[in-house]
Amino acid sequence: MNNGLSPEPLEPTHPSIALEIKGLTVKYDQRVVLEDLSLVAKRGSIIGILGFSASGKTTLLRAIAGLTPVQSGGVLIDGESVRALPASKRRIGFTHQDFALFDDHTVLENVSFGLRYNKDLVDPTGHVRRLISALHLDGTESLFPGELSGGMKQRVALARCLAPLPRLVLLDEPLSQLDPPLRSRSRELMLRLFIEHGTTVLLVSHDIEDCLDLCDQIAILDDKKIVEVGLPDALVADPQNLATALLTGHMNIMKVDSLVAKTDGAVCEGVTERGLHLVGKGVSPSHSAGQTLFWGARPWALSVCEGPNRLFLGEGKVLKRAQNGRFVIYQVQLGNDSVSLRIETSDDNLAQGDLARIYYDPQKAKFFNGRENLYV
Repeated sequence: MNNGLSPEPLEPTHPSIALEIKGLTVKYDQRVVLEDLSLVAKRGSIIGILGFSASGKTTLLRAIAGLTPVQSGGVLIDGESVRALPASKRRIGFTHQDFALFDDHTVLENVSFGLRYNKDLVDPTGHVRRLISALHLDGTESLFPGELSGGMKQRVALARCLAPLPRLVLLDEPLSQLDPPLRSRSRELMLRLFIEHGTTVLLVSHDIEDCLDLCDQIAILDDKKIVEVGLPDALVADPQNLATALLTGHMNIMKVDSLVAKTDGAVCEGVTERGLHLVGKGVSPSHSAGQTLFWGARPWALSVCEGPNRLFLGEGKVLKRAQNGRFVIYQVQLGNDSVSLRIETSDDNLAQGDLARIYYDPQKAKFFNGRENLYV
């Protein structure tokens, strides 16, 4: 796992780099939205951008595309600075969250619209037809957006984005309006298409499932900059940052008042305001003013049965029990506290209303520095 601010410290002229962002700062009036942000995308990679609401995800895409003014920093595509280029000259494909199709244009006209920015295609008509067919839109060429389903609109928007053969594709929540089955099928289609064309993609999403299915790497946008980049499974299993932990799946979180280092230096013990003792991996070294200490564990790090290397956490009442494949999901209220814990386990021996004894694996728990408003 790479915990730096770029997948690899490559030179900006290296042929494997498709996009490099250096020290990007964007302001709206006097409000700083992005500050000194840096990111690198290798050619043909699909990078997911995860962030909380209003963290600047869409602003980042708009700044790369040339649709939002940049106060400082650089954007390089294929080693070329594009900051002075207008949006129409950057050869970037951009799919908006609301698809932004032209309602008075047919499917064929929508998909063909961007070809005015690429005059090098030998057979533009055949190219558009092949793209429409690849996205399973055959027979819709003469239809207008108002006659299409949400899934069809999403595919038309993607076809229009890809038609000019852009150097870089930016996707802003492209699947957010689709129901789960269609969303899953759309992810499969998009992944196949991107791999076949070697497309470099930045995908903004609030859904970790989109990133796990589509992305080679995930970049976490928080506090105006990229705070962590890594492989999707690594960020889920071992996040280095509280924002990363919260954005990459459910994380049981408890505020800690004090921290005591164990003798081995790698494992620490924390104490909550109610006197609960918690053990986990040591806190990340970065700390700044206004940050609070937290203990966190994924649902699968908790159990309702004793076991090797498990520590007792406390007792609680089962508020909800549900089955998810071979796992049982318990929602448990911890003692008389307001803390509710999510537990995913194969131990199927409790019902709603039962008293549960909760255990956890300290090697799968971790302490974090972070802002309290991240989850409150």
